[in-house]
Amino acid sequence: MDSLYDVQQLLKRFGIFVYVGKRIYDIELMSIELKKLFEARLIDQETYLKARNILIREHRIEESWGG
Repeated sequence: MDSLYDVQQLLKRFGIFVYVGKRIYDIELMSIELKKLFEARLIDQETYLKARNILIREHRIEESWGG
């Protein structure tokens, strides 16, 4: 897992489709959904941490671009 697209595909495996319309809001909602999957023990810690780090990185990029 290396990109935001990979995180989207992970969420889709659980029937979670995120599209708010603004990329930074999409990332924030994906973070919430990802955490719920981890807390429900549907994904392991390694997967959670990889995906979370991608979301953090992408969120910072969006913030720096004025997203």
